[in-house]
Amino acid sequence: MPVIDSNKDSGNKKADMYLTDHELDDVQNLASAGFSIQDIAEFLYIADQTFRKMLKKSKENCESFKGDKFRKAEFLDQEVWFRFKQGQRMQHLMVSQGITKEAIEGNTQVLLFLARTKLGWNDKLLQTEEHSAVEELSKISISYEDVAGLPEGKE
Repeated sequence: MPVIDSNKDSGNKKADMYLTDHELDDVQNLASAGFSIQDIAEFLYIADQTFRKMLKKSKENCESFKGDKFRKAEFLDQEVWFRFKQGQRMQHLMVSQGITKEAIEGNTQVLLFLARTKLGWNDKLLQTEEHSAVEELSKISISYEDVAGLPEGKE
């Protein structure tokens, strides 16, 4: 449950809300699992609009940090927007690792996907007069050990 700063004046201005360390961990973990902002807000028992405002204010805090550069990581770690973005980055990393693993294992469709998105290939480059690039890509033999630089048979 978000903590409300009770030291603030309770007039017309709403009190600032902040999340506990445990809740910040939850935000990061849920974001890494692909949960939406709305899903995370519901998990925290916060209105979607309130959580979005928290993220916006937190983003502004992160972007306007003017403190000691050696304390910036500690500061950012306490900001909900930063933790949300870290969770999203972790999800992107897991997806990228999965795609790369499939490519290394020889999945031709994944190899074509990577060739198009990462290497800039297009259908004109993938088709030659003699044979298709799919045939060429299917001939590629690469192992995890080749990429990781490990001796064969050891992980």
